[in-house]
Amino acid sequence: MQILRDWPGIDYKVSWNDNGKRKDSFMEYYRSKLKKIPEQGWNIMLMDGHTRSGNILSPHMVVIYVRNDGLIDFSHYTSDNVVEPRIGWTLKEMTDTGKGMHDRLGYSNFKYLPLGK
Repeated sequence: MQILRDWPGIDYKVSWNDNGKRKDSFMEYYRSKLKKIPEQGWNIMLMDGHTRSGNILSPHMVVIYVRNDGLIDFSHYTSDNVVEPRIGWTLKEMTDTGKGMHDRLGYSNFKYLPLGK
């Protein structure tokens, strides 16, 4: 798969910037390939942003799978822990910054790098 051959080195960050300073990032590197919504199949979900109180969130990424029915399966890896897989979520449930019943990801900026089926 092309995406594996052109993956940036370890010096790249996920976010467009860090405290307003531009830096090498996956969002910059793949800028021309990123989508605002994920495509069917496998996608890398890139996340960054700010909390409601203005604190900068720790940018990172998640691998997601968009099913034929449009629902999304994913497992969020954080702090060297694997969170139980989340099965059959909508995009809104994953990314909505409003209050709700779901343990959504809570970032303010999401971009998607399609990997195919």
